[in-house]
Amino acid sequence: MAGRYFEQHLHNRFDRLLDTLKKSVLFSADFPRRRRYSHAEWAGLGEEGRARSYEPGLIAIRRVKNAWDLADAVNQIGKAKHTAAVPLLAELWADCALQPVRNAAGHALRAIGTPEARRALWDLIEDSDHLSVYLAVATVFDEDAATAIDRFSHYFEPGRVAQAGGPVIPNAALATFAPSSFTAGRNAELVPQWADARAPSWLRQDPRWVSL
Repeated sequence: MAGRYFEQHLHNRFDRLLDTLKKSVLFSADFPRRRRYSHAEWAGLGEEGRARSYEPGLIAIRRVKNAWDLADAVNQIGKAKHTAAVPLLAELWADCALQPVRNAAGHALRAIGTPEARRALWDLIEDSDHLSVYLAVATVFDEDAATAIDRFSHYFEPGRVAQAGGPVIPNAALATFAPSSFTAGRNAELVPQWADARAPSWLRQDPRWVSL
Protein backbone atom coordinates (compact mmCIF):
# COMPACT_ATOMS: atom_id res chain seq x y z
CA MET A 1 0.00 0.00 0.00
CA ALA A 2 2.76 2.44 0.99
CA GLY A 3 4.69 1.59 -2.17
CA ARG A 4 1.71 2.35 -4.40
CA TYR A 5 1.09 5.63 -2.58
CA PHE A 6 4.72 6.69 -3.05
CA GLU A 7 4.64 5.73 -6.72
CA GLN A 8 1.45 7.74 -7.26
CA HIS A 9 2.98 10.69 -5.40
CA LEU A 10 5.98 10.66 -7.73
CA HIS A 11 3.75 10.32 -10.79
CA ASN A 12 1.72 13.34 -9.70
CA ARG A 13 4.89 15.31 -9.05
CA PHE A 14 6.18 14.77 -12.57
CA ASP A 15 2.76 15.50 -14.04
CA ARG A 16 2.95 18.86 -12.25
CA LEU A 17 6.40 19.50 -13.71
CA LEU A 18 5.02 18.63 -17.13
CA ASP A 19 2.13 21.03 -16.61
CA THR A 20 4.57 23.77 -15.58
CA LEU A 21 6.46 23.32 -18.82
CA LYS A 22 3.25 23.38 -20.88
CA LYS A 23 2.22 26.68 -19.30
CA SER A 24 5.67 28.25 -19.56
CA VAL A 25 6.82 30.90 -22.02
CA LEU A 26 8.37 28.10 -24.09
CA PHE A 27 4.95 27.34 -25.56
CA SER A 28 3.72 30.88 -26.06
CA ALA A 29 2.70 31.64 -29.64
CA ASP A 30 5.44 34.21 -30.17
CA PHE A 31 8.32 32.26 -28.61
CA PRO A 32 11.19 31.89 -31.11
CA ARG A 33 11.69 28.56 -32.82
CA ARG A 34 15.15 27.39 -33.71
CA ARG A 35 16.23 27.43 -37.35
CA ARG A 36 16.82 23.96 -38.74
CA TYR A 37 19.26 23.19 -41.54
CA SER A 38 20.21 19.95 -43.24
CA HIS A 39 23.87 18.99 -43.34
CA ALA A 40 24.02 20.06 -46.98
CA GLU A 41 22.38 23.41 -46.24
CA TRP A 42 24.74 24.07 -43.34
CA ALA A 43 27.77 23.23 -45.47
CA GLY A 44 26.61 25.83 -48.00
CA LEU A 45 26.05 28.62 -45.48
CA GLY A 46 28.58 31.39 -45.34
CA GLU A 47 29.83 32.99 -42.14
CA GLU A 48 27.02 35.55 -42.15
CA GLY A 49 24.34 32.89 -42.66
CA ARG A 50 25.69 30.78 -39.82
CA ALA A 51 25.74 33.82 -37.53
CA ARG A 52 22.07 34.51 -38.35
CA SER A 53 21.16 30.93 -37.48
CA TYR A 54 21.91 31.62 -33.82
CA GLU A 55 19.60 34.64 -33.58
CA PRO A 56 16.50 32.76 -32.28
CA GLY A 57 18.59 31.24 -29.51
CA LEU A 58 19.98 34.62 -28.47
CA ILE A 59 16.49 36.12 -28.39
CA ALA A 60 15.22 33.15 -26.35
CA ILE A 61 17.97 33.25 -23.72
CA ARG A 62 17.47 36.98 -23.22
CA ARG A 63 13.72 36.55 -22.86
CA VAL A 64 13.60 33.63 -20.42
CA LYS A 65 14.71 34.49 -16.90
CA ASN A 66 14.32 30.97 -15.49
CA ALA A 67 15.96 29.02 -18.30
CA TRP A 68 17.95 26.75 -15.99
CA ASP A 69 14.91 26.02 -13.82
CA LEU A 70 13.02 24.90 -16.91
CA ALA A 71 15.98 22.80 -18.04
CA ASP A 72 16.15 21.22 -14.58
CA ALA A 73 12.45 20.31 -14.80
CA VAL A 74 13.15 18.57 -18.10
CA ASN A 75 16.15 16.76 -16.60
CA GLN A 76 14.03 15.51 -13.69
CA ILE A 77 11.36 14.23 -16.05
CA GLY A 78 14.00 12.38 -18.07
CA LYS A 79 15.63 10.80 -15.01
CA ALA A 80 12.22 9.63 -13.87
CA LYS A 81 11.55 8.13 -17.34
CA HIS A 82 8.15 9.83 -17.32
CA THR A 83 6.77 8.47 -20.58
CA ALA A 84 3.77 10.79 -20.63
CA ALA A 85 6.19 13.65 -21.31
CA VAL A 86 7.53 12.23 -24.58
CA PRO A 87 5.29 14.25 -26.98
CA LEU A 88 6.14 17.51 -25.20
CA LEU A 89 9.85 16.64 -25.05
CA ALA A 90 9.83 15.75 -28.74
CA GLU A 91 8.35 19.17 -29.54
CA LEU A 92 10.99 20.94 -27.45
CA TRP A 93 13.72 18.86 -29.05
CA ALA A 94 12.59 19.65 -32.57
CA ASP A 95 11.81 23.35 -32.26
CA CYS A 96 12.84 25.00 -28.99
CA ALA A 97 15.31 27.83 -29.53
CA LEU A 98 16.32 27.92 -25.84
CA GLN A 99 19.42 25.76 -25.95
CA PRO A 100 19.63 24.60 -22.29
CA VAL A 101 16.04 23.35 -22.47
CA ARG A 102 16.42 21.80 -25.91
CA ASN A 103 19.59 19.97 -24.92
CA ALA A 104 17.91 18.69 -21.76
CA ALA A 105 14.94 17.49 -23.82
CA GLY A 106 17.19 15.48 -26.12
CA HIS A 107 18.96 13.75 -23.24
CA ALA A 108 15.62 13.15 -21.52
CA LEU A 109 14.24 11.44 -24.61
CA ARG A 110 17.27 9.17 -24.71
CA ALA A 111 16.90 8.35 -21.02
CA ILE A 112 13.21 7.50 -21.41
CA GLY A 113 14.06 5.28 -24.37
CA THR A 114 10.59 4.27 -25.55
CA PRO A 115 10.12 3.64 -29.29
CA GLU A 116 8.38 7.03 -29.57
CA ALA A 117 11.23 8.79 -27.76
CA ARG A 118 13.86 7.13 -29.91
CA ARG A 119 11.95 7.97 -33.07
CA ALA A 120 11.96 11.65 -32.08
CA LEU A 121 15.75 11.52 -31.82
CA TRP A 122 16.24 9.53 -35.02
CA ASP A 123 14.04 11.94 -36.96
CA LEU A 124 16.67 14.67 -36.51
CA ILE A 125 19.68 12.74 -37.78
CA GLU A 126 19.69 14.96 -40.88
CA ASP A 127 19.66 18.10 -38.71
CA SER A 128 22.92 20.05 -38.75
CA ASP A 129 23.09 20.58 -34.97
CA HIS A 130 25.90 18.51 -33.46
CA LEU A 131 23.79 17.18 -30.59
CA SER A 132 21.01 16.19 -33.00
CA VAL A 133 23.41 13.91 -34.87
CA TYR A 134 25.09 12.58 -31.73
CA LEU A 135 21.85 11.56 -30.04
CA ALA A 136 20.34 10.13 -33.23
CA VAL A 137 23.40 7.92 -33.65
CA ALA A 138 23.47 7.00 -29.96
CA THR A 139 19.84 5.94 -29.91
CA VAL A 140 20.44 3.50 -32.78
CA PHE A 141 23.14 1.77 -30.71
CA ASP A 142 20.89 1.92 -27.63
CA GLU A 143 18.11 0.20 -29.54
CA ASP A 144 20.14 -2.61 -31.12
CA ALA A 145 23.90 -2.30 -31.53
CA ALA A 146 24.00 -5.49 -33.62
CA THR A 147 21.94 -3.94 -36.43
CA ALA A 148 23.37 -0.42 -36.22
CA ILE A 149 25.77 -0.94 -39.11
CA ASP A 150 22.91 -1.99 -41.38
CA ARG A 151 20.93 1.14 -40.50
CA PHE A 152 23.91 3.38 -41.20
CA SER A 153 25.42 1.60 -44.22
CA HIS A 154 23.72 3.75 -46.89
CA TYR A 155 25.22 6.88 -45.36
CA PHE A 156 28.66 5.45 -46.18
CA GLU A 157 28.00 5.08 -49.90
CA PRO A 158 30.73 7.00 -51.77
CA GLY A 159 28.28 9.10 -53.78
CA ARG A 160 26.48 10.21 -50.64
CA VAL A 161 29.68 10.93 -48.72
CA ALA A 162 30.89 13.09 -51.62
CA GLN A 163 27.85 15.38 -51.34
CA ALA A 164 27.93 18.60 -49.33
CA GLY A 165 27.60 17.61 -45.67
CA GLY A 166 27.81 13.95 -46.64
CA PRO A 167 30.57 12.93 -44.20
CA VAL A 168 28.76 14.24 -41.10
CA ILE A 169 26.65 11.18 -40.27
CA PRO A 170 29.34 8.60 -41.15
CA ASN A 171 31.84 10.48 -39.02
CA ALA A 172 29.39 10.62 -36.12
CA ALA A 173 28.72 6.88 -36.35
CA LEU A 174 32.43 6.05 -36.40
CA ALA A 175 33.12 8.48 -33.54
CA THR A 176 31.17 6.06 -31.33
CA PHE A 177 34.26 3.87 -31.30
CA ALA A 178 36.81 6.62 -30.64
CA PRO A 179 37.84 7.22 -27.01
CA SER A 180 36.36 10.46 -25.71
CA SER A 181 39.15 10.94 -23.16
CA PHE A 182 42.11 9.26 -21.46
CA THR A 183 42.81 8.79 -17.76
CA ALA A 184 46.03 7.87 -16.01
CA GLY A 185 46.36 4.20 -15.08
CA ARG A 186 48.21 2.67 -12.15
CA ASN A 187 51.54 2.83 -13.93
CA ALA A 188 50.91 6.28 -15.38
CA GLU A 189 49.87 4.79 -18.71
CA LEU A 190 46.97 6.41 -20.53
CA VAL A 191 43.74 4.42 -20.30
CA PRO A 192 41.10 5.21 -22.95
CA GLN A 193 37.57 6.10 -21.88
CA TRP A 194 34.56 5.91 -24.20
CA ALA A 195 31.35 7.94 -24.13
CA ASP A 196 29.63 4.53 -24.02
CA ALA A 197 31.65 1.84 -22.26
CA ARG A 198 30.08 -0.80 -24.54
CA ALA A 199 31.67 0.65 -27.70
CA PRO A 200 34.81 -1.56 -27.76
CA SER A 201 32.70 -4.71 -27.54
CA TRP A 202 30.46 -3.48 -30.37
CA LEU A 203 33.54 -2.95 -32.51
CA ARG A 204 34.88 -6.44 -31.77
CA GLN A 205 31.52 -8.02 -32.57
CA ASP A 206 31.31 -6.58 -36.08
CA PRO A 207 34.57 -6.07 -38.02
CA ARG A 208 32.66 -4.31 -40.80
CA TRP A 209 33.00 -1.15 -38.72
CA VAL A 210 36.78 -1.34 -39.15
CA SER A 211 36.38 -1.59 -42.92
CA LEU A 212 34.18 1.49 -42.95
